[in-house]
Parts: sequence; C-alpha cells; structure tokens
Amino acid sequence: MLGQTRTSGAPAIDPTQCTAEALPSTRKDSSMAEPGILVAIHIAGSSGQPQRSIGEAELVAGQGLRGDRYFKAPGVVSLIEQEAIDTFNADHGTEVTAPRTRRNLLTRGIRLNPLVGQRFMLGEVELEGMELCDPCSTLGNDLATDSVTPAQVVRGFVVSGGLRAYVRSSGTIRPGDTLRPV
Repeated sequence: MLGQTRTSGAPAIDPTQCTAEALPSTRKDSSMAEPGILVAIHIAGSSGQPQRSIGEAELVAGQGLRGDRYFKAPGVVSLIEQEAIDTFNADHGTEVTAPRTRRNLLTRGIRLNPLVGQRFMLGEVELEGMELCDPCSTLGNDLATDSVTPAQVVRGFVVSGGLRAYVRSSGTIRPGDTLRPV
C-alpha cells in the first residue's frame, strides 16, 4: 500500500532501470508516443471486498476514484497493463483476471513504467505517474495457486505490477478512453 513499509521481501525497483529489456521478451514494446487505451475500471468499496467492474468512473483531483476504498486518501489511482497480466498467465499457466490484481485501471497498448514522474492524459483527466506498484505479499497470497507460490507471484509481477498515479484534474473516464503522455 502507498506509504507503508514493504514486508514482502520483494526487491525495491528503481523506475529508472525499468526498461523494455527488463521485461519478459513476450511483451510487445509500446512507444510512449503511441496512445494506449483504458480497457476496464475496477473499484472496491472497502478493504477486503472483491473489486467490481464499472462502466464509467469519476476521478476527482487530489482525491482519486470516487467509490473506491482509497477515495480521499492520497488522491491516487492504480493502473496495470493487460500485457503484464497476459505474460504472467502465459508464464505460469494461470488465469488471473484484472480485478484480482487489485489495480483500479486496466490499460492496453502503452508501457506504464516510463510514466513514473510524467504527466499523462486519460481521456479528459490529467494524471501524474508517482511510483511503480511493486508487488507485495498480499498480491502473492491472493494470486497463489496449488502450482504457483506467493513468492512466484511476487517475482512474476516485479517490474510489471503497475503504476500509482496522482489525479491532477477531475473528470469522467470510460473504457475506450485513450491514455497518452502530455
């Protein structure tokens, strides 16, 4: 979680070292010049509740995603690439779905790691990449199976666990909206 001490034992990731070469070779490289797309929006009303998909959402500047458990906390939303989930599933023989990653926004077609420290637009809303969503023991435990250990889950999402972004302006977002650097 944002602002909490890491207890997972996962290595700290230096976002400046998150290059295409650091990612699995099965991933397609997406240039930051090319826009990505918002595939899905997920929220959970309170901690521990499963996330659910919604057709549109209001992002509020400095407060986050209205209706989500972290609304008004740090004003941050989390994003993950569909390609990262697909790679994890292919590598581990699993069927992890986006809501199970506990990230709010599922994207496709744009690399998120290079957006750390960058402003970008999601539809009409301006966001700023704050930090990578390093995988933690909670994610590991939630996605572990009889054949995939929590540690393998954490290792599988190192450098591809997503992005936390600060909500800089308010507006409505919907699946199909483009995501592009400013």
